[in-house]
Amino acid sequence: MRITTWISCAVALALGTTWATSAGAGCNDDCATAYQAAMTACQEKYPDASDQDALNLCLDQAQSSYEACLNSCLSSSVGD
Repeated sequence: MRITTWISCAVALALGTTWATSAGAGCNDDCATAYQAAMTACQEKYPDASDQDALNLCLDQAQSSYEACLNSCLSSSVGD
């Protein structure tokens, strides 16, 4: 199960990097830094295989927050 979690993290990070690249440097730096910190916090909070469901939920929430960060940043830069 732990391998599945790490694969999920790698996929999420790869997708996040792709989305961030299209969002621009400022959005990428700010949102990606927060996203990576959130993923690390999830992994530290739920290190045991018995916490797999909680870890997956935490990682999903980190991904959602990352996407919201990018959307917010993009929305605020549209009028610039």
